Amino acid sequence: MTPISAANVAKLYETVVKVDDQSRKSRQEAMQSALRSVLIKVSGSVVVPNAPEMDSTIAKASRFVQQYRYQKGEPITVDGIQQPTIALWIRFDQSTIEKILKKGNFPIWGEARPLVLIWLAVEQNGERLLVGESDRGLARTILEKEATQRGIPIKLPLLDEVDQQQLTAVDIWGQFEEKIASTAARYGAQAVLTGRLFPIDGGHWQVYWDLYRSGEHTHWQSQGTIVELLLSVGVDGAADRMAEQFALNYGAESGRIELVINGIESFPQFDSIMGYLTALNGVKRVILSSVMGNKAYFSIEAEGGVDAIKQRIALGKRLSYLEPATEGVDVNSAQHSNTINYQLR
Repeated sequence: MTPISAANVAKLYETVVKVDDQSRKSRQEAMQSALRSVLIKVSGSVVVPNAPEMDSTIAKASRFVQQYRYQKGEPITVDGIQQPTIALWIRFDQSTIEKILKKGNFPIWGEARPLVLIWLAVEQNGERLLVGESDRGLARTILEKEATQRGIPIKLPLLDEVDQQQLTAVDIWGQFEEKIASTAARYGAQAVLTGRLFPIDGGHWQVYWDLYRSGEHTHWQSQGTIVELLLSVGVDGAADRMAEQFALNYGAESGRIELVINGIESFPQFDSIMGYLTALNGVKRVILSSVMGNKAYFSIEAEGGVDAIKQRIALGKRLSYLEPATEGVDVNSAQHSNTINYQLR
């Protein structure tokens, strides 16, 4: 893939948060939520706002606000009638946010970020269709929303005659790497992310993600009933992998641990366990590698290695350790000597 200049992400230090009203309490809560969002975008890591040492910083988020204003939010439908909502636009002071991250030894990812071209092929009712920039369905909405939250510039294909001559859903399914990588030039992209989403038995969906960048090819997959989560895993996976390469890390060296959590049956459970893992003492980064049925696979960057993480988890009551003899056959686990398995309680 020919190197191309990165795209500039211009709104890393600002965001929009929905509010119930214009009271001081609602404004303070919105500013705290906004700061969490900005810290994730700027650092490239979902771990940062959940780190224990950031609690006091989040609590006084209003001190770091440069500007804010109320505006119309996206309308909601109640009993078939559209109702107006209020949103709060907030911008934080860039130099202050960077000082906070450096003081905490967290990474900082600048505005220059790789533009990612996303080719998503969806199989349904015997057809394989590509999602383009003019698509009005759920898939495009989720991809764009997640990319905005992570500060990742993305581009969906036009799907015009030129694209149709270069690449088809069959090529995506066949993983023809050269053809896929060659499409980046037209859109000025530095990376190409492909996804293959299709239904399987019991109302479940399977998705395979492949990221092509700088001659490298990484792959991850997920399975489950929550399509929104499966699509988010694609953008999040790309963001996590690129942040590892491009974000400047001011922290100490940490070990990488593969963690498998069994028994996750819903998105609220997943969201809860993600927050739990990121808040563990010594954890610097948590990457969701894949979801397979009721199992979630995480890659964790943490101080102290496997033994330290096991001790920290043992102090809580969220997870039960699974001895190697009871884990069963698990290809992902077998590939890593630093893999540990847990059951959600």
